[in-house]
Amino acid sequence: MKSFFTPSISSEFSVFWHKVFFPCTIVLVFFTQSGLSQTWTEDWEGNWIVDWHVDAGTWQVGTPTSGPGIAYNGQNCAATVLAGNYSEPVNSRLIRHTSFVVPAASENPRIRFWYWFSFAADDWGEVQIKTSTGAWESISNRIDNYGSNAWSYGSVDISAYADSTVQIAFYFYSDLHNYYGDVSSGWYIDEINIVGYIPTNISVNQSIYPDKFLLQQNYPNPFNPSTNIKYSIPEMGFVTLKVFDVLGNEVATLVNEEKPAGSYVIEFNGSEITSGIYFYKLQAGNFVEIKKMIFLK
Repeated sequence: MKSFFTPSISSEFSVFWHKVFFPCTIVLVFFTQSGLSQTWTEDWEGNWIVDWHVDAGTWQVGTPTSGPGIAYNGQNCAATVLAGNYSEPVNSRLIRHTSFVVPAASENPRIRFWYWFSFAADDWGEVQIKTSTGAWESISNRIDNYGSNAWSYGSVDISAYADSTVQIAFYFYSDLHNYYGDVSSGWYIDEINIVGYIPTNISVNQSIYPDKFLLQQNYPNPFNPSTNIKYSIPEMGFVTLKVFDVLGNEVATLVNEEKPAGSYVIEFNGSEITSGIYFYKLQAGNFVEIKKMIFLK
């Protein structure tokens, strides 16, 4: 385990094709991997200390022994306290002091990260940004409401700072509770990415993008051995599409990544499952929909 106490100063992509459906239009589009370009990433497994410091309080990097109990990915994550029960009061920033240039606004740049939290009353966290000549500014909603109980996905739009040189920080505020001590585990952060979306070899009129979330009935249904599932999203966001059996057990994860606005068709192959009724669930932001399908061998 390593702790922060004082400041320490010291893109390659693959291409694949994916079929994207727009109303009355079928096109083949070449994307960078997952449709995203990546400026930098932090998974806390390497030499992170050359890029990060804390301006107050103590953040730690290592394997959590409280809170989530495990990092979101790999062995390590950053946390207010890896063993839980953070100190109070505190106003602390976990800062990436290595600055970077935000991608162009046309690339829809954003900060993506995974987080787990458990806070006492009146305590909260947020994502902040600072230009080379400015002060720290909040760019996210406050993370509060006591706790998440699971690793959650966060995405913050930074297109307002496009082409600017910036630093980012995770700001944590803990109030002084006179009648009881903090017994909460704190804020845990993992898998931070600065990304943008760069489509290539296509020019699409914005008016043909879907105007609402939609999950369609699979076809064919019943099916053997494969079927197609079509869904639409009107805005860029993190999307999951999963298949479950009648007992609620997860059978397959078909989509688990950030997607640009559009309509998509995913093939599900049931050759390794038994005949019966299954459910597929689409979740994109606050939108959730579940539909039933039947597999007959």
